[in-house]
Formats: sequence, C-alpha cells, structure tokens
Amino acid sequence: MGGSVMLVRTYVPSAPLSSHIDMFWHMEGYAPSHGKELTLPDGTVELVIDLRGSRNVLYDRYGRAIDLGAAIVCGPHSEPFAIDTSSGTSAIGIHFKPGGASPFLRAPLDELHNRHLDLELLWGAGANELRDELAEAGTPEARFRLLEARLLRRYDVRLAERHPAVSYALRLLDEPGEPLAIADLTGRIGMNPDRFLRLFKSEVGMTPKRYARLRRFQHVLGLLQAGGPADGAALAAACGYYDQSHFIKDFQAFAGRSPTGYRPAADRHPNHVVL
Repeated sequence: MGGSVMLVRTYVPSAPLSSHIDMFWHMEGYAPSHGKELTLPDGTVELVIDLRGSRNVLYDRYGRAIDLGAAIVCGPHSEPFAIDTSSGTSAIGIHFKPGGASPFLRAPLDELHNRHLDLELLWGAGANELRDELAEAGTPEARFRLLEARLLRRYDVRLAERHPAVSYALRLLDEPGEPLAIADLTGRIGMNPDRFLRLFKSEVGMTPKRYARLRRFQHVLGLLQAGGPADGAALAAACGYYDQSHFIKDFQAFAGRSPTGYRPAADRHPNHVVL
C-alpha cells in the first residue's frame, strides 16, 4: 500500500434504485506499489467517476491502452481488463446488478458488452457536470446523496420493468453449482429460444450461457477468498465443473491465467489481481 491509508465507503440507495443497483462505492487514498491491476469480469456494469478529474487509462486483455475521460462506463464484461493504479485513486462509482443499468444508460446492454465508454457519450454534458458537483460535495455521504438524486432524475421507468422470463432466468442461473443447460432453461420458461436469447442479451448484455459461466467463475473466486479447497479437483467439483480441465479452461478464459497463478490484490475485491 506504499504507506497510504485506503478509505472505502459503500452505500445502498433506496427504492426504486435499489432494484437495479448493488451499491455505490467511494474510494480515497488507494496508492499501491504496483502500477496496474487486472480486473476480472462478473457480467455487470460499473460506472466510475474520478473525483480529481484525471483521465482513466485502461488496458484490454491484449495490453492495448484505452484512454478515457474522468467519467466512464464499463459495460458488462466477460473478458478481463487492466486498470492503471500508478497515480493512486480518488473515485466514486456505481456497481449495478445484472441487467440493472438499462434505465439509466438507456442503451441495449449487448451493445456495451466488453466495451468501455466515456459517460459523456451517453449522458452528454451532464456527465461532466455531475463529476464537478461530486468533487465539490466534499464528503462521501454528501456525494452518495447527490449521486442518488441525479440518478433518480435519469431513471427511465419505461426501461425499468425487466421481462419476467429474464428475471426468472437470472434467479436460476445465479444458483451455485453446475449451470442449468440452456435447453432446459428455455424449456422451463416456455418461450421461443431465439426470442428468449434476444431478450436476455438486450437486458443483461450477453448470452445466458456466457452469463452462467461467469457466475460459476465468480463462485470460484468467492470460495478462494473464503479459504475454500486448495486442491484444483476439489474446487472444480465444489463449483459444479464436470472435470478439472474444464475448470482450468474456464478460469483461464475469464482471468487470463491459471488458478495457481491467481493472486488477488491485498484489501481489494477478489476480482482485482496484481500485475
């Protein structure tokens, strides 16, 4: 941590925002000795605002730099990407629930899959105005209240109602263990498979099969963080993989490294890995 003190606050907004948002977060003083962190995918959307007004530099899975403004949207990802931590962090963000960003971004989430965008492209001048207001607010609590009020203004009720088939599928696919076969899933839903696929991709940002694989991958990270089985075969079995090679292949696809090479950053979410 380079001698710095990291302060992290979180806040769960009230309804109706709480139906779409997992939490607001606020981070100050994060200045690690390493210059980059790999961010592992979880299939959700993240909105990040640098309170200093600094530009955000990200790197895709091939190491190519992505130069963005101070307020950005990280679309629903199924690929890892890296963030620049060399200059420290002073930021506020929104972690949306799966499919929860649509009423605020007003864009089909499949168009944002594995993409990073300046928030200004979606919100216009309001994105920079929000950043300036948040920077001036001063305290995390004041910033949370301001962010909540601004999101309520942007809340599009017409896009807030998720299709019941997608809500039902998300509940089933979030259950731990071996993912439900998509044919079985569509059979339970009783909808034309092609129509269901289009609905799910538009509302969540990716196919149900890929989303199910990501949720299982996140279950693996949760077990690793909690001190779960160190043996690869035991870990694979605990997370519903039919064999260890399948487990390793999936882990490498989402983490860019093998399970034995996974080293989460200290004091961070298990999705953050030191580079």
